[in-house]
Amino acid sequence: MNLSAISRLFQVSYPYPSVFERRRAYVLVVASVFATVFAAARLILALIGVIGSPDDLPAVALTSVIPIVGFVITYALVQRGLLTAGSWWFVLLLTVITGALSIFRLTTPTVMFIPLIAAGVVLNRQALLTVLVLVAVASIATFFAQSSLPRTLFVRPAETAQADLLETLTLLGLGYLLLIAFSGATELYARRAVQDVDRQRAIGAAAVQLQRASDESTLLQSTLRLLQTDLHYAHARLYLIDNKGEVSRLLRPGMTEAQVISAAALNAGDSAIIDDVRQKHQTLRVSASDPAPRNIHVMVPARQAIVLPVLSGDLLLAVLTVQTDRAGEVSANEVAALEQYADTFAQALLSTRRIADLQRALREQEQVSSRVRQQLAEVQGRGAQSQLGGWSSFTRARGGTFGYDMANGSFTPAADLPDSFRQAFAQGDIVLEMREDHQELSAPIILRGEVLGAMTFRLPLEAQVTDLQRNLVRTVSNNLGIALENNRLFEQSQALASRERKANEVGTDLLTADSIDALLQQAAQSFTDALGAVFTRVVVQKSAVDSDRAPAARRGAAASSVPANGAAYAAAEGQQSS
Repeated sequence: MNLSAISRLFQVSYPYPSVFERRRAYVLVVASVFATVFAAARLILALIGVIGSPDDLPAVALTSVIPIVGFVITYALVQRGLLTAGSWWFVLLLTVITGALSIFRLTTPTVMFIPLIAAGVVLNRQALLTVLVLVAVASIATFFAQSSLPRTLFVRPAETAQADLLETLTLLGLGYLLLIAFSGATELYARRAVQDVDRQRAIGAAAVQLQRASDESTLLQSTLRLLQTDLHYAHARLYLIDNKGEVSRLLRPGMTEAQVISAAALNAGDSAIIDDVRQKHQTLRVSASDPAPRNIHVMVPARQAIVLPVLSGDLLLAVLTVQTDRAGEVSANEVAALEQYADTFAQALLSTRRIADLQRALREQEQVSSRVRQQLAEVQGRGAQSQLGGWSSFTRARGGTFGYDMANGSFTPAADLPDSFRQAFAQGDIVLEMREDHQELSAPIILRGEVLGAMTFRLPLEAQVTDLQRNLVRTVSNNLGIALENNRLFEQSQALASRERKANEVGTDLLTADSIDALLQQAAQSFTDALGAVFTRVVVQKSAVDSDRAPAARRGAAASSVPANGAAYAAAEGQQSS
C-alpha cells in the first residue's frame, strides 16, 4: 500500500456541509483507524505469544475482535454520511470496552473517563448527560461484580505488565487524541470565520470592479489580476468557451494579449476538468492528491483548485479556475463567494460583448448612413441642377421674369423685379420695409433650397405683423413653391406629349407615301405644318444614290430630280410659332 492510498484512508469522503461536522468526522475516522490498527496489533502479538499467557488468549482474542468490528462499523457510518449514528456508536463502543476492562481485568475505574471524554467532544450536551448516566451504571456494575468475588487473586506483575502498559498507553493516546482534536477548535474556527469574512469582502469588492471594465479584453485581464494579485491566490486561469463548446482561448495573469489555443493544446488534467464542468455546470474541487489525470490540473505550488463555471443561463461562457497553496480545505463560504464572483463576471462579460455588438452595429449603421447621405446629396445635387435647368428653360420660354400684380381684386401681368424682392432673395427669409405711406412685406418662394421667386405685400402703416402671420407667409410661400414645381412639370409633360404625338403623326403620314417624290413632298408639308415654317426644302445627297444603282434605276424619276451638288438637309425657314 503506497502513501497516497494511506492518505486517502484518513480522508472523509462524504461532503459534510458544516466545518464542525467535517472536523468531527475527521476525528472519528482517524480514531477508528488507529483503534482498529491497535486492536489488530494486540491480537497478532497475543497469537505469537509476545503478550499474555496461553490461558489469556481467548479473552485477548475476544477483546480484540469486538473492537476491530466495532471501529470498522464506526468508520463505515461516518464515511456514508451517518455522522450522528457513527458518533453514538463510537461512544457506546468505548463505554462497553472500558466497562469490560474494569469488570474482567480489575483495572482502575478511571478508564471509564475515556467514553466520557469522547462523548464530550463528539456529542452534544444532552448526549453527554446520557453517556454520564451510562458510565455511572457501568461503574456501579463494576462495583457489584468485584464485590461478588470473595476469593483471593494472585497477580504476577511480570506477566501483566506488558498488557497493562499497552492498554494504558492506548487509552491515554485515545483520550489525548480526542482532547487535542478539539482543543482550541473554537478559536480556530473563529479565526477562520474572520478570514472567510475578509476574503468574502475582498472578493465582493473585486466583483464590483468588474463592472468598470470598458471592453472584453480589459475585463479578462482585470479579472485574473484581481484574483491572483489582489486576492493572493497562487494561480488563476480562464478558459473561454466558444459557441461549439470548445476552448477558444486560455488566459492567465501577465499576458498582454490573449493566447489563442486549441482544445488539443490543453493537458490531460485541464481537458478532464473542463469536460466535467461542461457536462455538470457545477463547481468542482480538485486536489493535488486526486488520482490522475485530475491532479495534473493543480499547478505547483498550489495544493488545491476551485473550478468555477461561468454561466449565462444554461450557456457556458468560460471556465474559471482558482488555485491556492493553503493546506487547509477551502471553506464553503469562500467557495460561495467565488461562485458569486463568477456570476458577476459572467454578467460583466455578457454586458461587454453586447456593448461591443451594439458598437459594431452602430459603426455599420453610421457607415450605411454616411453612404446614404452621400448618395442623397448627389441625388439632391442632380435634382437641384435639373430643377434649375428646368426653370431656366421654362422662364426663357415664357420670355424671362413673369408674374402678376393684384390690386383691388384685379390681376395685371408683372415682369419687373422690385428691390424688396432682391433683399428677400439675398436673405432667404421674410423682409419687412417701411415706406412713406405703407409697409412692404416680401417673402421668397423656395423649393428644395432654391429660390424660384418672391411675393410682396403692401400693408398699412398701422398694421402689426405678428410672428404667427410671418409663419403663415412662410408656409404659403413653401406650398407655392411646391405647387409651381408641380405645375411646371405638368406643363412640360403636356408639351412633351404633344411633341411626341406630332412626331408620331408625321411618322405615320410618311409611312403612307408610295414613292420618293411623294415622300419628300409629304415630309416638306409635314415639317411646314408642324413647325409653322414659311419655306421648306428637302434634298437627298448624291452619294446615297450612287451607292445603290439598281434600286435608283427602279425609282427613275425620283433619282433624276436630285441636284448633282445637293446637300443632305431639311431646312425650315420662317417664324416658328410659340
